[in-house]
Amino acid sequence: STYVVGYYQTETEAAIAYNKAVDELTKHGIHRKYLLNYVTDISPLEYAELYISIEFSKAFQKTLTNLTIHNNNVHT
Repeated sequence: STYVVGYYQTETEAAIAYNKAVDELTKHGIHRKYLLNYVTDISPLEYAELYISIEFSKAFQKTLTNLTIHNNNVHT
């Protein structure tokens, strides 16, 4: 499946958003061999601050919600 996680002002923000989306999909049981972005143009602290502040599109948030509901129904 293809997911649009959002639209971001810089390539760095988009790269971090992608990595964060991979983390969220993995947490929700979607395990694939995603290639993560290796961001070298900012410090680890800046990366962490951006990672925390990045928000996903409403459509991607809905996808995550649906995965949560599906996973809860499967495990009950």
